Amino acid sequence: MSHASLWSGAGWMPRWGGLLVLILGLALVSIPGAVNAQGLAKSVQKNQQPPPPAAGTKGEPALVDDGSDERYRVVGDGTVVDLQERLMWAQNDNQGDLDWNAAREYSALGPPEILGKFKDWRLPAIRELAGLFQWAQTRETVESDCGRMVRTPKAFHLTCDWVWTSESKGALALAFHFGKGYVLEEKKNQRSGFRTLTVRTMSPEEPLPLPPTAGTEEKPSAGSPVPGRPGSTKKPQKTGR
Repeated sequence: MSHASLWSGAGWMPRWGGLLVLILGLALVSIPGAVNAQGLAKSVQKNQQPPPPAAGTKGEPALVDDGSDERYRVVGDGTVVDLQERLMWAQNDNQGDLDWNAAREYSALGPPEILGKFKDWRLPAIRELAGLFQWAQTRETVESDCGRMVRTPKAFHLTCDWVWTSESKGALALAFHFGKGYVLEEKKNQRSGFRTLTVRTMSPEEPLPLPPTAGTEEKPSAGSPVPGRPGSTKKPQKTGR
């Protein structure tokens, strides 16, 4: 093949086109700026839509299963907020037998975890306790610390089945049964198996709590009774009532 035939006519492209493209490609790759530009272009294209943040890192925090649901939200300080009725409840009962007068005194102090934070704690009304029970209708009954079966929203912890209400007349008062969902008229001096679950009505200015995040949750537990408070006992005893 003559030297002239390599550079003349249509035969040049089939013979040398592939070789020249290969040489140009290798030259491009050998230029650092070209490689960086290609990588940057791919990176920008890939990251046009930033990926969602991983749970528990920057962005949305990881939520936890602490017993909260669409109505009752665990705050993490020993209380549960009813988002529908704007009621703040103690997460745990008083953890021991007490009569109605002692229940009223205990309830006025509020949950021991936030003692003194609010001054308007009280005994709950029948309607308020019934609301707890009705919301938990789809849940199975569980054995309480005193050996009796109870049904409450997941966020709450009861150590026995009877809870005193604020309704009273003379020597009698009403209590709500969290095993069967009915109301009983009982003498105020009755103690065995009776508990209190203190509550307060939130003011319109109080913000509703945000869902708790990983590392801040507080699960329902028996807690630690406050020494000297009426109705405080460390281990509720099983009773036969």
